[in-house]
Amino acid sequence: MADLNTTNPYIDLLYESLSHFDNLSVTCSVNAFFDSNENFDIIHIHWPEAFVGWKMVDSEKFDRIMERLDIWKNRAKVIYTRHNEEAHELPYSSMQSLYNKVLDSCSGVIHLTTYSFENIKEDLTDKIIHTVIPHGAYRYSNDIPKPDAREKLKIPEKKFVILVFGKIRNESEKQFLLKGIKSLKRDYLFIAPRWKHAIYPSFKTHPMRRIISVLRDFFLDLFNSKFRISDGFVSNEDVQVYMNAADVVLVPRVNTLNSGVLFLGLSFNKVVIGIDKGGVGEVLREHNFPTFDPEHFQSLSKALEQGYVLSRKEIRGAMEWSSRYNWNSIAESHLEFYHQLLTSEK
Repeated sequence: MADLNTTNPYIDLLYESLSHFDNLSVTCSVNAFFDSNENFDIIHIHWPEAFVGWKMVDSEKFDRIMERLDIWKNRAKVIYTRHNEEAHELPYSSMQSLYNKVLDSCSGVIHLTTYSFENIKEDLTDKIIHTVIPHGAYRYSNDIPKPDAREKLKIPEKKFVILVFGKIRNESEKQFLLKGIKSLKRDYLFIAPRWKHAIYPSFKTHPMRRIISVLRDFFLDLFNSKFRISDGFVSNEDVQVYMNAADVVLVPRVNTLNSGVLFLGLSFNKVVIGIDKGGVGEVLREHNFPTFDPEHFQSLSKALEQGYVLSRKEIRGAMEWSSRYNWNSIAESHLEFYHQLLTSEK
């Protein structure tokens, strides 16, 4: 079996669990996809962007990817885990043909939520076998108590702390969060380690918009004591510091199918808030967590207020979801799906 992928905690945990099964050989090599003449049983694709190294490539490289997908379609069972509906940071028009080609090459598709399957089933051939296997819980160190985590980050003990852990991807996400959070009628501290990751308007085409955006973030960071924003990388060791210091974890997406940040928050037993759409909304509703309407920033303020109340309660489900999101059971579900495809006549 071969898997085309980039280094990612999701993949690390999945294949760590799969490695415990006998008679299963796994490789995570892009080179194997392009150059190998070995006979693999399964080619498991997670992110089509990995084919292009998460950047735009010339037409020759793109055509080679398409050709290799045709080759593997005839030599192995191709599986696709549908993390996204479309590329997050690469031009949609350029990547859509690759996403379509991946789906066209598939024998099976793994969905992280029921919504994902319902959302796409009418566009897919009946020759593709589908299954739903949820995202797993992350396994970061978790031994720093909340008071110690707050002391390390210099946060007052009683402050209501909202954490946005994922990187901000675009200006629309940033503006929606700013409006919703600033209208919250409660004292708070908003922490966003990847806030400045958002792509600013081009200086070449929109010089004034670029200058205004950069200056706005500069003054927000410097003069607003309720905001603590940066563009730094959080090490694996410090993930628990931010998570344990927070009261609620806010998934910053205004349009997304799934989110690893959601499951990261669940992994630390935090109240998680996100959009009432897609797979994110499905999972949050299952756990009775607050959701917001991405068309109305006032709904974000309301969800944050609900999150505050929930975060003050002693019992919030007490990890009742842990068995469902256990990587060993998730790995078993993957292995069962592999066997189903290998024995299927489709």
